[in-house]
Amino acid sequence: MGAERSCVGELMGSVCKEKKNIILYLALFAFLSFFVSLGAAFYGVPVRLTVVFALFQTLGIFVPGVALYLILMGSGRNSVISFFCMSYAFGYALVVLAYFPAAFLGLNKISVLSVQAVLTLCGIIVIARKKADIDLLKPEGADAPFAVVFISFLVLTFLAYGGNYPLPGSSKPDINYHADALYWVENSIALTKQFPPQELRMSGSTLFYHYFASVYVAFANMVTGIDCFSLSYSLYPLGKCLIVFGGFYELARSFFPERKKRIFFTAALLFSTGFENYTIANYVAHILTLPFGFDLGFAFGAYFLAFLLKQSNPIRDSINTEIIRRKREDGTLPADAVFVPVAENGKTAVASALSILMCSGHKAPVALIFLVFAGLLCIRWLFKKETGKALRNGLAALLCFAAVMIVCVGVFNGAESRVNAGGFSHVATLRATPLFSSYEEVALNRSGVSGIMKTAFLYIFQMGKLVILINPLILFLFVHGIADVIKRRTFDYIDLTLILTLGAGLFMGLFNAQEGVSQLYYTLTSYIPGLMFGIRHMKVYLAHADPDKRNLTAGIASGLLLMQIMLFMGPGGALEAGWKGFFNANSIRYHPDQSDEPASYSLQLSDYEALKWIRDNTSSDSILVSDRAVICNLDNYMYYGTFSERQMYLEGDRYFYGANIEQRDSQRETTRMIYANSYGDILKAKNNGADYIIQTKWITPYFNGMGCTKVYSSDTINVWEING
Repeated sequence: MGAERSCVGELMGSVCKEKKNIILYLALFAFLSFFVSLGAAFYGVPVRLTVVFALFQTLGIFVPGVALYLILMGSGRNSVISFFCMSYAFGYALVVLAYFPAAFLGLNKISVLSVQAVLTLCGIIVIARKKADIDLLKPEGADAPFAVVFISFLVLTFLAYGGNYPLPGSSKPDINYHADALYWVENSIALTKQFPPQELRMSGSTLFYHYFASVYVAFANMVTGIDCFSLSYSLYPLGKCLIVFGGFYELARSFFPERKKRIFFTAALLFSTGFENYTIANYVAHILTLPFGFDLGFAFGAYFLAFLLKQSNPIRDSINTEIIRRKREDGTLPADAVFVPVAENGKTAVASALSILMCSGHKAPVALIFLVFAGLLCIRWLFKKETGKALRNGLAALLCFAAVMIVCVGVFNGAESRVNAGGFSHVATLRATPLFSSYEEVALNRSGVSGIMKTAFLYIFQMGKLVILINPLILFLFVHGIADVIKRRTFDYIDLTLILTLGAGLFMGLFNAQEGVSQLYYTLTSYIPGLMFGIRHMKVYLAHADPDKRNLTAGIASGLLLMQIMLFMGPGGALEAGWKGFFNANSIRYHPDQSDEPASYSLQLSDYEALKWIRDNTSSDSILVSDRAVICNLDNYMYYGTFSERQMYLEGDRYFYGANIEQRDSQRETTRMIYANSYGDILKAKNNGADYIIQTKWITPYFNGMGCTKVYSSDTINVWEING
């Protein structure tokens, strides 16, 4: 009886300790989210809203994420770093998916809050009832370097995001944002209004895009009431850094047994860069200051590869096996060698499918390249007669990718014409790079066998140059790895998979032309397989080389990493962007002579006040006619839609995907005639749903408001309501 009582006591103590640990982790996350979000107050976000944001991060994202983590990952030993980052990533994914049932229920405040409440409540129930042993979580032996890497990345991101994108009115009167930033925010606003979303920039046109990053912002906006602009920038760094750092860390943890290699891999990706002024494949902007969904798509792609590798475990069935066996025999196995257990159950496949779904929804070109890796791995499993694993992972990945392409990107949307069209082209990425333009012209203008040979040589030459320009560290490691393969004949299927994935990224980046040079995402995705291959073979080389060569090679690799970090933080990089942004020097456009017309692409404080009035005093489904974009011929001006949070009859149309050209031209002409005081065109716009007309006084001073009632006036803007 005493023994039984003792067992019961131990069991109760274990359960209590588990719950205590969970509460401690939740409290720690709540403190971190509040502390980081409080910093957004420096950039114009009210403190009251930072508290609301911290609660949403903890209860709305982290709690459901912990629950899903316990379901999918809680049965095995894992690190505290993995727990925090992966739980947040899972919670973020659940919030994105929660948007769609909310949209099905009507996409109003009640439906969104109800779905969020169910999500949080289910998370609490799972945490309370789950029997997974939280005590298995343990700090790995050298967590301090990872903490330094994460905090450095978080601080730089906070400075760059918040500083370069402060709210209007929190700094100087005239402010200027990058057009891509406004496009991202406008997509979020469009997703708060209806699903499928309409283009906020042109009424009557459906929005097609991989917009999951905007889905998160839209859902958070409807839950918290915080404006989409602040959620996209000032309040964005915490979640972004957890997911990005966690994805790279988890991939390193799944592939490399030694912790030093993991730190090297994670730091090389987080602070990666190349010679940004010589290539349009700009990694710094897309990972730090202007992500456009790439940052999270890249990170979820890393999670996808990590979950695939956990089911394959290349650490044990590859060239590493012989090294590990020999080191164990002679007692030189590093103390920090950690082996991730192979995950043979379907739960890891579920995590893999969720990751590729998020990757596809955030940036489909990134997912496409990672699918090459997955396909090659599944082929290997088929040959090893692991049919269930191959089909489970392969089919799930393809279905997730196809669902995003059909529903969100609208690959079969049937539009007869598009404003923007892509396709394959000669050296698409490099034709905009002056360094190669003359070579391309000479080679492609020659015909016959000679021309074909010279063109083929040019492509190979350019592909090598592209890698040099993008990332010297990856180039060095990759070339060194190839030399090691040739010398030691250590090439295996994992090597083949990595090289073909890297090749797919470079090929698509070179030859696939897309609007806005979006083919660069294919090239940037090749960073991961290139780095994995290089570090993998560097390990082998260092294990066999004599001390002098080993020290020289390790020194070169370390020096290149240091140079890369300095480039990342140096002139034109993260520190400069953050420093200028913090003091409002980079984002603000000054006008010494205030009698001059304001810069066309900037926004005056008076403009912003008028747009806020529209946001607070008109129906959320109102449609506005504006003059700034059409009359000034600005194809990427999107301030009015962004800060009024209303759909525009026609604003900046450079970013349309799937829009009908005839419709755009018709609405552009109607807009021009409206400001020429054509009452018939005002009625035409009214019949097409338009409710208000914005008159920018310095642009259209001659507009007389015929058939309209003036409802607001500021120093720079009149707002007219169309009668009838």
